[in-house]
Amino acid sequence: MGSTGDTDQTLAHVALETDCVVFSVDYRLAPEHPYPAALDDCCTSLSWLQENAVQLELDPARIAIGGASAGAGFAAALALKARDEDTQPVLFQLFIYPMLDHRHRTPSSHAIEDPNLWNEQTNRLAWEFYLGTPAGHDEIPAYASVSLATDLANLPPAFVCVGDLDIFLDEDIDYAQRLRQASVPTEFHVYEGAIHGFDMLAPDAAITQRLRADVNNALKTAFDAALSAESRHQS
Repeated sequence: MGSTGDTDQTLAHVALETDCVVFSVDYRLAPEHPYPAALDDCCTSLSWLQENAVQLELDPARIAIGGASAGAGFAAALALKARDEDTQPVLFQLFIYPMLDHRHRTPSSHAIEDPNLWNEQTNRLAWEFYLGTPAGHDEIPAYASVSLATDLANLPPAFVCVGDLDIFLDEDIDYAQRLRQASVPTEFHVYEGAIHGFDMLAPDAAITQRLRADVNNALKTAFDAALSAESRHQS
């Protein structure tokens, strides 16, 4: 499941609304390519973009990373790796209903049983495919299951959102809270009555329009703030 083409229209709107360039990473998929293949692809893509930003006529100081669901989990891990490896800093991280915790220990992780929705059974299977091991296994690196990360300090400012009927509700609330506790500026939204992937299932719904407006506003604010800071520094 999932390809870069699935979100082309959505990302085109992001590019138009925020006046930014969007690069979509076609990372390798599990189970054929378990951890760390997808994360390695994300790291390679970010490094390439940072190294070639000037030639692409982009500002290397204003690169945001993000994604939705599993892609958001990879983006969160990418932010951790970029910090830990002391590479060129990322400006902003944006997570839409991120998939962060392989342990299934929260109430919301057991709350969705509808076979037509992303539920506990499908989530366990996805984690097993990605980790190459039963999803409850504890000896998993934090880069693979980001909720395991204990040090969230010095990460870029974040936007996190999730629906209140999403299996990831509790783990996303916990991660957003821990980002704030680590002094990472974090904007957090819970959308009432929203299931996992609601924006893809109902692209014209009012709640989807609200999500898109929140995302675009968060990105524009981050980009504009960085540009203003750069202008002040140059003057």
